[in-house]
Amino acid sequence: MQDRNNNIDNVIPLSPFDSDWVKDVAYSFADLVIKIEYLAGDVRTKVTSSGLVMAGVMPAAYGYILRTTDAHGEEIDMYLAPMASVDALVYVIDQVDPETGTFDEHKVMFGFSSMEEAIHTYCGVFGDGTGPDRLGAITIFSKEDFVTWLSTDGAALRPASFYKAEGIISKAGSGVTVGKRPCQEKPRDEAGGVIVELTSFKEGPKIKIVSNEAGSFEYHLHLYSALKVETWSNVIDTLCRVLDLATDKDIVHIHIASPGGYVSLMGRIISAINRTKAKVITYAEGCVASAATAIWASGHERHICPGAYFMQHMSSQLLLGKTTDIAAKSVFAVKYIETRLNHLVDIGLFTQDEINDMVDKSADVYISGREAVNRVGKVSTRLITQE
Repeated sequence: MQDRNNNIDNVIPLSPFDSDWVKDVAYSFADLVIKIEYLAGDVRTKVTSSGLVMAGVMPAAYGYILRTTDAHGEEIDMYLAPMASVDALVYVIDQVDPETGTFDEHKVMFGFSSMEEAIHTYCGVFGDGTGPDRLGAITIFSKEDFVTWLSTDGAALRPASFYKAEGIISKAGSGVTVGKRPCQEKPRDEAGGVIVELTSFKEGPKIKIVSNEAGSFEYHLHLYSALKVETWSNVIDTLCRVLDLATDKDIVHIHIASPGGYVSLMGRIISAINRTKAKVITYAEGCVASAATAIWASGHERHICPGAYFMQHMSSQLLLGKTTDIAAKSVFAVKYIETRLNHLVDIGLFTQDEINDMVDKSADVYISGREAVNRVGKVSTRLITQE
């Protein structure tokens, strides 16, 4: 949270047109009090969550509205145009997370002559070029409507573009929105529920990092699709790196609902799990099949969630090359997969007869989550071993 000075002594009323803003001075505007933190042309430095120090030139005066609280527990931010009329429209931007498209916080643009000017100024704040990706819906308010919205219970904690959708009565002309982000006003279905669009998964999975109370880290990976090289290769590179660098105080959570996939990717994950000092917890959360079953079974602590089920079989292979090379690779593949299948017997997930059917008859063997719980227990653990 920023260390802001909330002293509101000597409040100055906004004149009809203000151009010479003064820092650390409180201005009154329609029963609100605004304090200027940066002027246009000031250099603002910011430390990112990774410790990187970034600096940028402010394209407009920038401050905050006292006695307000945004979604992050700070005052609501406001950008002020030069020559701002006290009767100018107020553009409220629902800033979104550039990666997920979900609502982050509001940015109030006051005194700008048009929405285009407000957008241009807002995007100019981000020297890394992420401005357009952070730009969510924009709601246009008159001065009076803006104050009414801001005084509404919980208004600052959700997108301004939900103002109209939440059933708040506003004056004509307010509540106009633009943008195509999930945070803008959504149509309602026949039952009255708001239809929410989910963000695209096409950019691939990600690893979420959370710092816990002990000062160590917890990592979450959701393996919710087939393990394909084009989707998962870079993520598994990162996962292996995380596992290799993790300490014995770190925890890695792998959430699995996958039909399986490439044996080579599976092998990299399992080998990294066997090397790591961290505790790896795996969760069966849906269909856990083939290579995904082997990954789940490699967890130091394994959970079976309601609705999960397992499928295992002998792997499929597509081998090219000289006949002798193919024969050698096939022998290795059989031995490797048999080792992984036998591990499933060791932890009690499948019986030896079921594994024999997989190897000798190429059988696909399914067991329900309920049966799996009966066999291995709701939570099962194993010691970290070396292959």
